[in-house]
Amino acid sequence: MEEFVLWKQKYIHHLELQRGLRQNSLRAIQKDLEQFLSYIEDCQEKEFTVLAMKSYFFSLQEKYAASTVHRKLSSIKVFLRFLKEENIVREDFSLYFTKVRKEEDVILFFETDVWEKFRKFFEKNTRDRAIFELLYSTGMKPREFLSLAYMQIHWEKQEIYFFQKKETRTVFFSQRAKEALWNYCEEKGIREGNIWDFSEKTLRNIFMRYQEKIPELRHMTIYSFRHSFTIQLLRAGLSKVELQYLLGLEQGELLQRYEAYL
Repeated sequence: MEEFVLWKQKYIHHLELQRGLRQNSLRAIQKDLEQFLSYIEDCQEKEFTVLAMKSYFFSLQEKYAASTVHRKLSSIKVFLRFLKEENIVREDFSLYFTKVRKEEDVILFFETDVWEKFRKFFEKNTRDRAIFELLYSTGMKPREFLSLAYMQIHWEKQEIYFFQKKETRTVFFSQRAKEALWNYCEEKGIREGNIWDFSEKTLRNIFMRYQEKIPELRHMTIYSFRHSFTIQLLRAGLSKVELQYLLGLEQGELLQRYEAYL
């Protein structure tokens, strides 16, 4: 959007005149802003929104060291405060970068048409089909998923058992997920031990390869599977008590943040 370019130019001019920054500092800030504004422009809404801000924040975390993320966000937050002070925008959007600390707090999920499009891309890859169908079907957190052992699975009942301190929690999985996971275990010869032999970083990288191919996935995170599971069951009328159990949440820990999407 042309207005983004004008805002950036006005801000850089302000820094040059009012603060007397050196050229190398100005170039670094300008590069940070161009990256940020390009990301916003590629969003569906093409404007500053809570989801776009949060999504950008976590995209930086996946690509850069903490020190680089901090520097880039500092440049962006000062720019956003400048826009507010100059009455270019009505709201101080810099606050959005301080309200979310965990990736799982960002509610980005698959609508049915996007999920079906995504499925067509991975369905012929045995490993990836098992990964994504199981995540989508169960709502497991990444660390639960990655620690999954063969002994936790009851194939006939399509149940997964999590052995916790006070009780055993049962999670159910779909027929699609069962077929995909069974085929993966057969192909790998898995009959005991852990199902997966990779880290959370590798899991994210696997998903990221599909994000590069499918524009609708660009702002999703690995927690989008869990959010999709939650929203689908809430829309279907499952009680909050039952859903909290399936997700492994303490009572009252959920569900208000999902209500806007029902």
